[in-house]
Amino acid sequence: MMTLRYLALGAFALTALAASAVPAFSADNGTVNAKVTVAAPCLTVSLTAGATQLDFGTTPFGGGSSYSNGISLTNCASAAENISARGTNATSTTSTASWTLQDSPRTCPSTPNVYVLATQAWNSDGTLTLGPGSATFLSTSDKPLVSGLSPGSRPVFTSISVPCPGSAGAGETMSFQFIYTASL
Repeated sequence: MMTLRYLALGAFALTALAASAVPAFSADNGTVNAKVTVAAPCLTVSLTAGATQLDFGTTPFGGGSSYSNGISLTNCASAAENISARGTNATSTTSTASWTLQDSPRTCPSTPNVYVLATQAWNSDGTLTLGPGSATFLSTSDKPLVSGLSPGSRPVFTSISVPCPGSAGAGETMSFQFIYTASL
């Protein structure tokens, strides 16, 4: 009887030992929680202190370009941004007169009611982004202005070339926009 008891105890011990040597089966997949925070572009466009709009003054048809440095761009993001710019067609504030925006230099005589807007941003080191004498001629679609603009504020140069003689809007105020967009 004692032998039988030892045999049963030995068989139990062997079974327990064999069970512990067999690999344990687990799930066929696992989950890891993760997260990422995506940087957001941030751009502030402001006018010279006290100004409510950019005013190029009174310019004759076919005259040279009028310039303004009354805008500043501030990259308020934590990373460098790409800045693009576009303009709008010009419309009269008092009549149906309108001008179409052209994205290349204008020389007269030219098609009537066509005008040009250009813009240029400064780098944080005080140099022009595209080099001296070079600017981006705007269209109604975004065009690259600055790549990798570091955080901070910088002045922006803007110019307008009004249409050639014979265009609509003589003696009227024409309204248009410069639109700046940031992307990462």
